[in-house]
Amino acid sequence: MALSRTIGLAWEADAEHRAIVSRAEQLPGARADLLQTARGAVGRLHDAALAGDAGGVAAAVQTYEAVVWRLNGNTFCASRDCCNPEAGGHVVDRFCAATPGQEPLWGQNGEFLICVLGMRARVEIMEGFGRAAVSMHFHVVDLHRPFISETGFLSVFDKVRMGVSPKQTAEEIFRSMIGKRSRHLEPASLLRCSQRGRPAWLAKALAESSIPAAHDDVGQFALCF
Repeated sequence: MALSRTIGLAWEADAEHRAIVSRAEQLPGARADLLQTARGAVGRLHDAALAGDAGGVAAAVQTYEAVVWRLNGNTFCASRDCCNPEAGGHVVDRFCAATPGQEPLWGQNGEFLICVLGMRARVEIMEGFGRAAVSMHFHVVDLHRPFISETGFLSVFDKVRMGVSPKQTAEEIFRSMIGKRSRHLEPASLLRCSQRGRPAWLAKALAESSIPAAHDDVGQFALCF
């Protein structure tokens, strides 16, 4: 039974790979055209997710991955090699990424600010295990206020959710964690986070936020990162 399941999973993976290769063979040859094709696939993926169209999401993901395959030399091997920023997957992901601070579409890497029940976080979203999955990193903003982790950081894996946006998904996940593990930063983490810089987009977003600056126990203003 276990062997049959292993063979079945291997066949499915092979069938998916063949479908992506077949789609890649239909794509334009020029690099610029391929990148625009990937960007268009992101838009279709997002629209399909909001409409609850799982088939549309799968088709858009297939097109996106077909572009990665082509730009990576007709292979997925090392397509997102952490030591090679010019690997095909990194090139496509960067081209299709959301502007920092802007709410991303499904299928886009990005970072943005959320505020849930008065608690703020900088959220990074990127591919999880495949384009239909996502990894979300939550970073503390107000250092002297309670956060969902005493380290000022928490990472979760999720998936493309139908009928809601990535930001709505991040807010829902964040809200579910506030009651479970809200606590102040430990001293070492507080020091480490206070020494970090902050991106320009976040400084602008914080300046425009209606949430007042936090105070610590002795009345000093807290730094926001």
